[in-house]
Amino acid sequence: MIRLPQVPATQWADDNGQSEEDVYAYINRNGPSDDEVLTNQTRESCLQMFMNCMPPRLRAVFTVRTILGFSVRDSAEILSTSEGAIKVDLHRARGLVRAPVVVIH
Repeated sequence: MIRLPQVPATQWADDNGQSEEDVYAYINRNGPSDDEVLTNQTRESCLQMFMNCMPPRLRAVFTVRTILGFSVRDSAEILSTSEGAIKVDLHRARGLVRAPVVVIH
């Protein structure tokens, strides 16, 4: 494997008379990099793991509000509950997602 020296995009842009935006556009012209794909897959896996650990009611509220982006009012209507319950359940669901993760070896 040949290793090329890593040069910051800003330095490369300056050395080649291009803007930093042009450099990133050139780098990203073929779509997301392997690192981006891996990062997105990891985020999705983590979110799925946390959601599988949520009680069904919290999972439903988290999905409707956070992932699908419905308003509190619309979420309450969709889930046949009160707006107050939506707010409380979303707070609890977000708390579960933010909770520290313990890794057992």
